[in-house]
Amino acid sequence: GGCVCVFAQFVHNYFLGKGISVDDAVFYTIIVHIAIASILTVFGLFKKIENIVGAGIFIPITGFANAIVEPSLEKKEKGNFFLQLSFKMFSLAAPVVAYGIISSVVVGIVYYIVK
Repeated sequence: GGCVCVFAQFVHNYFLGKGISVDDAVFYTIIVHIAIASILTVFGLFKKIENIVGAGIFIPITGFANAIVEPSLEKKEKGNFFLQLSFKMFSLAAPVVAYGIISSVVVGIVYYIVK
């Protein structure tokens, strides 16, 4: 986990050194991590690294990227390739996004009532 964070800091500092704003540098750093984790997953390296370093690589955004890409790599059924890819890719993300939206609505309603 520490190595992932150190790498993130190097990437973040690189973008800051290029004159990019702090908010944009954070955004670009996250994108770089998602891209690297996705590429490692496609080539089967993410699981090997995860077996070596444990939860340190799985807990950050890299783990979420792996969880999105990995189901899409399963054997495709007959039919539209892109439809199958999208369906498999969002089989994990859909419940996470739905839970996030529902919980944010509930918290917003409670906040509105309390305030």
